[in-house]
Amino acid sequence: MGLRIGLIGDLHGSTLNARNWMLRTRPDFCLQVGDYWSYDEEWPVPVYWIFGNHERGEAVRGLINGTYPSPENNRWLMGGISDIMGVSVMALPGLPQSRGGPGPAKYPPRVYQLCHKQAGKHVDIFISHGCGFKFGTMARDLNTGRTEFFNFEESDITDLIRIVRPTYAVSGHNHMYAVEEHEEIRCIRLGHRPSELTHMIEVEPRTAGEMEDEA
Repeated sequence: MGLRIGLIGDLHGSTLNARNWMLRTRPDFCLQVGDYWSYDEEWPVPVYWIFGNHERGEAVRGLINGTYPSPENNRWLMGGISDIMGVSVMALPGLPQSRGGPGPAKYPPRVYQLCHKQAGKHVDIFISHGCGFKFGTMARDLNTGRTEFFNFEESDITDLIRIVRPTYAVSGHNHMYAVEEHEEIRCIRLGHRPSELTHMIEVEPRTAGEMEDEA
């Protein structure tokens, strides 16, 4: 039987809906895609999270220099591949900015390079703040007055996902929910509304022998 993995969208410090969902569904662990703000939260199950473009500066600095204490079930993923209970997770965090807002979610170039170097390894889940592959909405252009398709895709992330070939590619940032298939990769875009904030997947963990063979 596979592990049940909860996926959580941008929280911006609002934890109640995510907490209630965890208590109701009891995932084995959760992955959160940035714009977190919940650095001191004591979660009922382990939560592994990445930076978004909109984080709290003091906490970011403390986490980077190792002076910010985190509760046991509150775990920051710096980037690259992590083995979590036999599930291979590749993380591409956002780059925290003084003003988070609309537009591309930049990422740390060194972490992107690390992910690129690790691309030959097995990856079950790729998580990033910004999204890869075409994804967007119809919106009115304020300059022309025409209604056009606004694409949130970040092409560098698409390029990386194509090389990594994960089973799942999970993202947030745009506060819109969708589950789509692109090039045989399941793309899960997490929203911000309570009904779109969370998603559950199941992944078969690899054995210690399988991981040793790859190493």
